Amino acid sequence: MGGECFNSILLKYCVLSISLFMLSYRVTIFILLFSYEKPPPGLIKENETKPEDCIPDVPGNESAREFLAHAPTKGLWMPLGKEVKVMQCWRCKRYGHRTGDKECPFFIKGNQKLEQFRVAHEDPMYDIIRETKRHEKEMRYVSL
Repeated sequence: MGGECFNSILLKYCVLSISLFMLSYRVTIFILLFSYEKPPPGLIKENETKPEDCIPDVPGNESAREFLAHAPTKGLWMPLGKEVKVMQCWRCKRYGHRTGDKECPFFIKGNQKLEQFRVAHEDPMYDIIRETKRHEKEMRYVSL
């Protein structure tokens, strides 16, 4: 009688250990199937080229290398460290500011020829209105 109880406990233990083994086996297979082929980005730092590496590390170049080490690298930059805005003004056709910005040389006076061209292309009715005004003006002069 005591042996049967021991055998049932042993059988339960064996079944439990086999099921745990199968579970760990399944988890291992799942990890192997669905793991990254390569590590996630940012985990391993790649050797990035530094701006100061383009100047040889010899005595006399320390100041240039130090300047390039702390120079900005992201964005579009002018030589003196000022960031360039990639936008074009409609009035002066220069890059770095928009129409109406105070940086524009035509901010107050404007470029009338380009401004008329811009208005004509923005408003599809501009040409029709201009022609009707011209026609009315001609009719007034003819009637006098």
